Amino acid sequence: MEYCYRRRRLFMSFNKGAPQGPPSGEEELAVGEYIGKHRVIAELGRGGMANVYLTLSQGAAGLKKLVALKVLRRDALRLPEMIAMFFDEARLAAQLNHANIVKTYEVGSEAGRPVIVMEYLEGQALSAVLRKGRTEGKQLPLPIHLRVLLMVLQALNYAHELTAYDGSPLRIVHRDVTPHNVLLTYDGPVKLVDFGIAKAATTESQTISGVIKGTLSYIAPEQMVASSVDRRADIYSIGCMLWAAAAEEKLWNGMPAADIAHRVMTGQIPAPSSINPACSPELERIVMKALMLEPERRYSTASELQEALEEYCERTGLHASEKDVGGYVSALFAETRAQLRSMVADQLRAHSADGATPVTGVANRNEASANGVAGVSRSEIPTEVIRLPRPSRRRWVLLLALPVLAVGGLFAQRQLKLFQTTTAHKAPASVAPPAVAAATSAAPANVTYELKADPPNAQLVLDGRPLSGNPVSKVLEKGSSHRVSASVDGYEPATREFISNADGALHLSLRAVAPMPSGSTASAKVAGRKPASPRPLPTPVASANARPDCDERPFYIDSEGRKAIRRECL
Repeated sequence: MEYCYRRRRLFMSFNKGAPQGPPSGEEELAVGEYIGKHRVIAELGRGGMANVYLTLSQGAAGLKKLVALKVLRRDALRLPEMIAMFFDEARLAAQLNHANIVKTYEVGSEAGRPVIVMEYLEGQALSAVLRKGRTEGKQLPLPIHLRVLLMVLQALNYAHELTAYDGSPLRIVHRDVTPHNVLLTYDGPVKLVDFGIAKAATTESQTISGVIKGTLSYIAPEQMVASSVDRRADIYSIGCMLWAAAAEEKLWNGMPAADIAHRVMTGQIPAPSSINPACSPELERIVMKALMLEPERRYSTASELQEALEEYCERTGLHASEKDVGGYVSALFAETRAQLRSMVADQLRAHSADGATPVTGVANRNEASANGVAGVSRSEIPTEVIRLPRPSRRRWVLLLALPVLAVGGLFAQRQLKLFQTTTAHKAPASVAPPAVAAATSAAPANVTYELKADPPNAQLVLDGRPLSGNPVSKVLEKGSSHRVSASVDGYEPATREFISNADGALHLSLRAVAPMPSGSTASAKVAGRKPASPRPLPTPVASANARPDCDERPFYIDSEGRKAIRRECL
């Protein structure tokens, strides 16, 4: 049984053979190893940017609890873009507080590695539920499937409407709403997870022009061409999941990537009834509206789509509750749940055998797993795992001897101080007192970082302090986190965050601000003219005119190792 965690790559990867983390057997953190205050219990999964571990975390007053710890991979520490993206996710996740979104407890650094501490959820990814249900002939019932998507819509509406502390809209777009990122817990609640590539108004990492972020089978046409997106892109992704519920089959199932891109960009979405004749025409209308090619023709908000679905369920009697969701998943994964419970209990028992304090306040798992492996609740941990070991007779002797040792230590310290004072008075004035050896901590190791920005007249600022010169070299403490920004008139400012684990360089390239055209929307409003309508999405070249190898090689790797779709294959 694999303990796998489906994590989106830093940039979109469509080939199934793409590497996901270190090869098998090359764990970044081993079971039983500590990273700061966290002891690794199990590896939950690997991703292109970070790995996730189930850990036993030590809190204040000796409090211990199970949490999911997301740790930036070692090889990602050399890439400022990945570090900035990780911090973007952390900052955004810390602001989200909703019953249907995974909770973030803490953001920080452990042993020089950026980490996000999240709740450990006990459940299964929707993708795993659908796959196992089909394999065992226990298809996910439509009422339960719709109830799951309604809870996801609640989470999306909350994220879309979220504002900053000053009341300004954050304009969050998840951009990767897929069955892999929807977790069905054994207790029933549904959680939307993984805001790793979400976009918000406060995001400081920059999206590379022409690079697609998201999962191909679920991204909207405007997202397909890597243009700006809003909340309606998430509505399209939900439409793809609704299509699967209505047709009882995944949209674009088994279709080559180039064909998917062409059909999405030309709006060639088949009706669910073409696959499942039993599909209700009313449900089909809801699905197809969510999948409209033009964003303005879709549902404008997640709340609007949620209301349409709830009205449909009310009229047709397709009711399901959270309890129904939990019951279905628990029955489908009973054996898997028991196996993981046994594994976690063994690790906790081993930890308690070392004389550890009991586990209190067990949390839940944070993110969905591609293979559907979940967590364990406190009620499921055997009592012998959390019971304190009884102190032996030798321990009682040591406890009784502690006061005596303490008094003796104080007496010896007092006599030593008296002796040093007497010696100092007796020493000649011309003779320097002997140096007293003291145990001092070694000075922290330093690294050198070269900071540069284009254009050359840009002002560099490091950790809030302006720097003189561009480029400039700075000596930094090893393992410390920093923020560098650059700005100059006529260019958009840029900011990056990094951790100085080794000598390196960071280059910020500012984007020139285009001058406002004379016929702008604002000028049109002043003159009383109607603003020009937005340009339509580009229509791709038909498949017949595409290059012959588009079916096999629809993507290319740029000079920095990122994958992007070839325009001629759209």
